Amino acid sequence: MTSSGPVIANLMLDGILRDDIQTPESKSLVDTLSINTFVPEILWMSDTTFPHHQVEVRSPNPTDVPVEVTFQLSSRSGLDAAFTQGFASTTDNRQTFTLQPMSSRALDLHLSGELPTQAHQAQAAAKLTWEARLQPADMAAMHLRESIIVPLLPVLKLPELTDPLQVDGDSSDWSADQLYTVTDTPWVHPRHDGWTGSEDANFQIGFAHDTTHLQIVVDVRDEEVISTADSPPWVQDGIELRLDFRAPKLQRAPRTSIAGGVFIATSPAPGDGRDPGYLYEPPSLPAGTLVCKRRTADGYTLEVAIPLASLITLYGDQWKRDGLRINVAVNDRDGTGQSQLWWQPDWRSAENIPGSGTLFFE
Repeated sequence: MTSSGPVIANLMLDGILRDDIQTPESKSLVDTLSINTFVPEILWMSDTTFPHHQVEVRSPNPTDVPVEVTFQLSSRSGLDAAFTQGFASTTDNRQTFTLQPMSSRALDLHLSGELPTQAHQAQAAAKLTWEARLQPADMAAMHLRESIIVPLLPVLKLPELTDPLQVDGDSSDWSADQLYTVTDTPWVHPRHDGWTGSEDANFQIGFAHDTTHLQIVVDVRDEEVISTADSPPWVQDGIELRLDFRAPKLQRAPRTSIAGGVFIATSPAPGDGRDPGYLYEPPSLPAGTLVCKRRTADGYTLEVAIPLASLITLYGDQWKRDGLRINVAVNDRDGTGQSQLWWQPDWRSAENIPGSGTLFFE
């Protein structure tokens, strides 16, 4: 037991049977298999209409015992998906194979069909729902159940600005081609209710950089803004930003946290003016971060500028070549209902699309 709670607990986690987590050793084994049983490459959207696409899916077994894998493959509407390798079939029409100890297989996934070309939100090209069974030495037998999405991602750019933007809570100096609009297609957190559609709440987001700062704007249109100065945004109206500067292997895991990244959570000013409004743990932000939130006639606006020098001090500069990952959640409070609208699916959820929200520095 620590001040933050137990280190090991027999909890019912998504996709993992209760008895599989009993000790630090078994937890480590479960975590490793959950992340590594299927590791797909990213399928990037492009302007091509070529109807055939190939994606490699790696399936490693880092343990010293065989792992029996059973899976079912499904694909998005308009795409047909199949592995080029043949597998044995089960009586319930799933496919199965055995991963030998300390081995790895490269599986070739073939997809046929036209990909979307004009989108800023990630999609699932295909989904693998799988089970794994193994008998580790000196442990109880393990039976894991999980799913992994084969990501279909747009190539998003982090454009360089010729003129710096003012961090004043006013989005009018952002050009239309720098903004992404999220109206009818946010990812809505399944445990939240209250959002009735784009007329209730919707938002625009923009990302850019100049020679000194990474800049972000979130412009929310909300028919009713509920905000107090001492409550976090996940219990009222407000915005959460998550920025991940880690290596792609960590960014693109099936589920990931913001460990090693920046988390900004804020709510609009309670009155008609600008600041103050709620801001989560300001000392945790990179040095020199500017945050301005402002009420507008039809909602509120958040602007953030983070010094590039501070980011490089904290995370190095490899992310400028590999890409950084950003996600935006808009919390919408209506009466007793609380909704959470995401630009991309929550990275921590089973619906996470690996690599979603990746932007490439220009």
